[in-house]
Amino acid sequence: MQIATIVLILVILTGFLLMTFRILDQEIAVPLVALISIILAGPTEGYKSLHNGFAEFSKVALLFTAVAIPAHMLESSGLFGLLGSKIGELVGHLTLKFKINTVFLISSISITVTYVLAALFHNTTSILVNSYIPNKLEFATLVFRHKPI
Repeated sequence: MQIATIVLILVILTGFLLMTFRILDQEIAVPLVALISIILAGPTEGYKSLHNGFAEFSKVALLFTAVAIPAHMLESSGLFGLLGSKIGELVGHLTLKFKINTVFLISSISITVTYVLAALFHNTTSILVNSYIPNKLEFATLVFRHKPI
């Protein structure tokens, strides 16, 4: 193993420890580790890695743009509120009728909705959508519980 490889591993581990103990934020530590790795690679290899990194970044930026626009359209359409309230109503009904644990139900429904949306949309979009729905679920479940039967 070369000395540069050992130094790079130590730099990566140090960056991870600094983020773990909250000495440095992720926004500072990750670019710092990347900069040190480019310097350790040398002028030719550093330039190649920087060029290839930006080429890969352009693909990722395009992908996230393609995912963010439909997710934003779904959010602004009010579909999340409707879906969350319907699922929350179902959770409240099942909790009251069958005495099933609410945490178990919400977790199960969230996982199921993630898989269904992953089949219908892109995986990243389904995760973004599903991270928004439990907020609506919690509110709708609380409203339904206090509703007279």
